[in-house]
Amino acid sequence: HLFFLPAMLRSQLRRSVPTLWSFPISQPARTVEWACRCEGLEVNMVSTMPTNKKGAGTSGEEFRAASPLWTIPRLEHDGLVVSECPAILTYLGETFNWKLWPQDRVTKAKVHQYLHWQHTNTRLISTTLFAPVVRRDKKFAPEVLEQQKAVIPGALGIVELWLGQHEWLCGDEPTVADLSLYGEVGQCLDKYCGLFELHGIDLNAYPNLQKWAVACESLPAYEESHHALKEASPRIRKAAERMVK
Repeated sequence: HLFFLPAMLRSQLRRSVPTLWSFPISQPARTVEWACRCEGLEVNMVSTMPTNKKGAGTSGEEFRAASPLWTIPRLEHDGLVVSECPAILTYLGETFNWKLWPQDRVTKAKVHQYLHWQHTNTRLISTTLFAPVVRRDKKFAPEVLEQQKAVIPGALGIVELWLGQHEWLCGDEPTVADLSLYGEVGQCLDKYCGLFELHGIDLNAYPNLQKWAVACESLPAYEESHHALKEASPRIRKAAERMVK
């Protein structure tokens, strides 16, 4: 764990520039990009196309040689290769003393709680509503999608309760958990792909969530981090409408 390294070595690690393999349409990748920009962290950004065998694609030899996990986002920093958005956010937050990574143990526990809980809850927003539209290279069983879709209102209900306790997801200040959650929720809002409305999920039932989403959109680097999604949203919305008919 980096915390136990000598102070001089920790300082040297913080000064080196991480490399981030990313694709901004991907929710987890977009979240990590946003967090880095929000914190002003310099990173070497490598645009990585999923399944592409050429260049920096996830099926390319260079990408696959570095790790048995062939997914994005991927972080490389001083010999470390780590995948999975929550793991990357945790590592960067601790290594670079991010403001988005809380120092007090109570808030930190809540952040960890969300980052673990989201895998089978709010993460289903992307894997059920978003991924089947943009990942036409994959097959999605309709019955599984229906089962996962049924989980989403309950997951949003839990988030609504949490946001009724404080302004942000885990306390009085924004954390990486907020960026992660917005990555799932934001792309499905009417301002982007409109997937909640298309699938009959009424956000009027979640007023705290709606207020929170607006607050997230005022955080640093929001516009820059969501530019690619904004550009792609009209095409994604039309494709989703064709699939639902």
